[in-house]
Formats: sequence, structure tokens, C-alpha cells
Amino acid sequence: MRRNFLATALAVVLATAPAVFAQPAGDVTLRVDATNVPQKLIHVEEVLPVHAGALTLYYPKWIPGEHGPDGPVSNLTGLKFEADGKTIPWTRDLLDVWTFHVDVPQGASSLHAAYDYIESAGYSATDKLIALEWNEVILYPAGATSDKITYDASLKLPEGWKFGTSLPIDAEKGSEVAFKPISLELLVDSPVIAGEFYRSIDLPPRGDPIHHEIDLVADSAAALRMIEELPPD
Repeated sequence: MRRNFLATALAVVLATAPAVFAQPAGDVTLRVDATNVPQKLIHVEEVLPVHAGALTLYYPKWIPGEHGPDGPVSNLTGLKFEADGKTIPWTRDLLDVWTFHVDVPQGASSLHAAYDYIESAGYSATDKLIALEWNEVILYPAGATSDKITYDASLKLPEGWKFGTSLPIDAEKGSEVAFKPISLELLVDSPVIAGEFYRSIDLPPRGDPIHHEIDLVADSAAALRMIEELPPD
């Protein structure tokens, strides 16, 4: 009788388990528009493959290299969700401000999220450059580890700006660059620096199968000029 009871209880648990544990197949599409960086504003659009029903989304809370739960969620603003062209209401978790809840309507296979990220003044962006940390501009679904979620990301920059990153590039068109699909884990670990004044320095050994370089951005061309040799002591 005990075995039958446990088997029945397990069946009930599995039948009522949240759908987030079975993520739909497909990449998350992420479009980041940084053309308003001089105004300290980044526009973001994200499309997530979804199933109908309750969905939990996270804004990154624990960041690699940080020593506390300090993901800058207070800089996230204007959050809006849509499915099949209709606005979907959302709620913030009562116990965790980095967590959002959405009810995906029947028949919807994708969820469109639009929001803005406000850059902290003087921290990682000026009117001439930006150091983009991807964790600042993403939402991700509960129920899957960061190495199992794939992002199809692109970045639009102010006209004439150049950039440096370790991300593999898929295509460039004008001021927009599309990156090859990559896991959330590696995306967050691959920031982009970009600016009006940019310089790339190749590092030896030249001809090595793995290319090594230093990417630099600055607020002026003069700041990028580096002397070839150190002065004597």
C-alpha cells in the first residue's frame, strides 16, 4: 500500500509540475539597440520560445566575478510583454525583485519582451563609448541551466562606432552586427566594448592559430595613442 501511495503521489506531482521545466526548443532572439548610448539609454527586444501557461523569467542576479546578488535590476525600465500582437500583463515576484511572472496565452509559441536599460552615469558608458555587459540587458527563462539556453544576439551601435569582442561574428551590416548563436553562459562571459575612438593591437606570436589582440576604446583619439617603448627608469 505504501508503494502504491508513493507512486500515486509521484504521478500527481509530475502531472502538476510547472511547464518551465520543459523548455520549448529554439534560440532566444536578442536585439540590443545602443544608438542612444550618449543619452545613457539602451533599447532591448527579446523573443523567447514559450508554451502556454505560467512562465517565470529572471533578470541576472548573481554575476560572474561579483561578490553579491547585485545584478542592476533597478536600471531596467519600461518592461512590456506581447504575444500574438496582444499585450500580456506581468507581475514581479513578491520575494525576489529579479524575478518576473507571465501567463502565456493559449496558442502562443513565442513571447516578445521590450524594455530599456539605463546606463549608470560615468560607470560603463559615455557619449563616446560603451562597455556592454550582456547580463545587464537580458531576461532568461526558469527551468534551464545557463549552458543549455542559446541566444541569437545582435547589437546596433551609433553610426561610425567600432567594436571589439570575443564573440564569433555572423554578419555585419552598416552599424549593426549579428553574432553567432551562443549559450547564455558564454554570452554573459563575452562583453563588447565599442566607441567612436577604437584601436585594436595584435599580440604576438603572429600567425598563431588562435588570434590574440587587445581592444581599446576611449573618449578621444589622443587617449588611444600609446608610446611604443616604456621610458627608462
